[in-house]
Amino acid sequence: MTWLELLVPPGVSEAALIFVIFAAFFTSAITTAIGLGGGVLMVGLMSLVFPPAAIIPVHGVVQLGSNVSRSLLFIKHMDWRILGLVFIGSLIGAFVGASIYVGLSPDLIRLLLGLFIIFVTWMPKLQGRDLPNPAIIAVGAVACFISMFVGAAGPFIGAMLPTHRISKQALIGTIGGCMSILHSLKITAFGFFGFAFAPWIPFIVCAIAFGFLGALAGKKIAGLIPDQIFKRVFRIVLTLLAVYLIWLSLPALLN
Repeated sequence: MTWLELLVPPGVSEAALIFVIFAAFFTSAITTAIGLGGGVLMVGLMSLVFPPAAIIPVHGVVQLGSNVSRSLLFIKHMDWRILGLVFIGSLIGAFVGASIYVGLSPDLIRLLLGLFIIFVTWMPKLQGRDLPNPAIIAVGAVACFISMFVGAAGPFIGAMLPTHRISKQALIGTIGGCMSILHSLKITAFGFFGFAFAPWIPFIVCAIAFGFLGALAGKKIAGLIPDQIFKRVFRIVLTLLAVYLIWLSLPALLN
């Protein structure tokens, strides 16, 4: 048995595994270089080659590693009040969402992923504002609930933050902390409802390691490509990926 065979989870080919490990590197580099899109692209690429039922749980663990790393770098700047309120709301969203997710068909999961990718790719840029505590709890619940089905809910968390009055460091740290909470609770909920993470652990370790290397690469190339050109091409790639996922899901759903 080769080292690669030891990494392959059930229902996944060696070629698919290599593809997603390098996708972890590439998407992490994108997030570091331009500050957006890596998590959404990662879940879209995983959905092309992984069993649908495993996409969101495994993606959650991989993204948890990325967000915890970023959170630790900016831990002094976090808004702990927001983190506490998001945690309360996320407790509700995680377990409600997981109980529904386990009963969804693979094609419906692909359809939801495709629609969500189009939405977050083309949605107008939202401006954060000061929200009362109950509203932040509600945002946490909704974001975590959405995250159970589409993997990435960063745009919703970012939209609630008062960007006009907090520093960039506080913004990065607080979003990273909120997403760490969401992914942690999501993983716990999926485990509670019976998803077996153990066969995926070798792949997850490799994906997190390659994601860290991708972040280092992204930091170096951040200034080499004009942001506007990169973001335009990136949006087109995401849109084509989303359309392909929707096209895959429709025949079975329509029948």
